[in-house]
Amino acid sequence: MVKIKKYLLILGIISLFLIAACEQQTTTSQVSITEEDHSITEEDHEHGVDDVHEEDEDSSATMEVPAEGHEHVQEMVVVEANSQVKEFDMTAKQWEFIPSTITVNEGDTVKLNINNIDVTHGFRIAEFGVSERLSPGKTTTVEFTADKVGEYTFFCSVPCGSGHGAMNGKLIVE
Repeated sequence: MVKIKKYLLILGIISLFLIAACEQQTTTSQVSITEEDHSITEEDHEHGVDDVHEEDEDSSATMEVPAEGHEHVQEMVVVEANSQVKEFDMTAKQWEFIPSTITVNEGDTVKLNINNIDVTHGFRIAEFGVSERLSPGKTTTVEFTADKVGEYTFFCSVPCGSGHGAMNGKLIVE
């Protein structure tokens, strides 16, 4: 009888350690956003409806989302000491973005305040997972981290008229 009590006590202590360790661990799962995903609306996002596909070879961006049951876990964001927030005011109009070229440093947080002055446009930089719908007469803020050196094209992702195909610009990350 004494051996069973000792056994149960030891088993109970080990169980407590395992439970405590599991509660502190945060788990994320990888999902990918493909070219078709730009159709998610702000309303869908507010209601928790995300049209997310499993990662495949064609995927252009990857994001992390909390694993099921771990949505309450607070995310820790690590920012490099030499990174800065680079903020730009941009105008979207048929059929251009002004300015059309933006230069930042690797690791910078890029904040774009895009004022759309005419019809509905979109703003997309696939390499950084950015895809926003720009409503007429409104300013939309787009924020992301420029974590890859190179030159990237941003473009209007919503058909906006005859010059739509030429509505693009360049992000340079040094």
